[in-house]
Amino acid sequence: MQITTILGLTAFEKRDWPTTKPCVVILAGIHGEEPAPVVAVHSMLPTIDTWPFPVLVIPNANPAGIVKGKRLPDWSVNASPLADIVFREELNDGRDIRLMLDLHEDSSAVGPYLFGHGGGVSVVYLRNLLYASGVEFPADLRAWWEKDEPKLPIEGGIVWDFQDESIDDLVATVGADVVVVETPTAWELDRRVGLHSRILAAVPDLYNLLTDAH
Repeated sequence: MQITTILGLTAFEKRDWPTTKPCVVILAGIHGEEPAPVVAVHSMLPTIDTWPFPVLVIPNANPAGIVKGKRLPDWSVNASPLADIVFREELNDGRDIRLMLDLHEDSSAVGPYLFGHGGGVSVVYLRNLLYASGVEFPADLRAWWEKDEPKLPIEGGIVWDFQDESIDDLVATVGADVVVVETPTAWELDRRVGLHSRILAAVPDLYNLLTDAH
């Protein structure tokens, strides 16, 4: 796996195939007070390096924030613009982003949940995978979200159609399946890292599912 730098961020990339071959994007650490995704992605890099398809990984999109435990970088009121610039460049490079995982944490959640953007195949697959492994999603997820977003379809641990002009929305508009994973910071770090790692381990199966479907 090639180590590169994108706008000052360390990224890992496998470019052994033409840019027209479907690829996977993994983004973690965009919010500095959410460490579990960063730990999980770094621990999975040796495994990711064995995947037989193009991958772009940004394991820590807000390094200063992670060090300080601070949500946003000092230079920005929102961490998303940096990711937007990075991925606009990637999209303009003609990439066929078939799947993107954006890994996060939530300090107000009592359990994990998922956002589904795009086709929805991946988020349902991952929800069912977590169910099968004994993960329980918050029973009050709908009531919790409906206080602020009463019209969002919510079912079985998945929040659908949430739009906030984020990088997730942007990538979904080009036909990618985008899944945002949220773990509750009330859990122990090892447990949160374990859930994100389980999600990452499923990427090859998701890639096969999505590329076979096209």
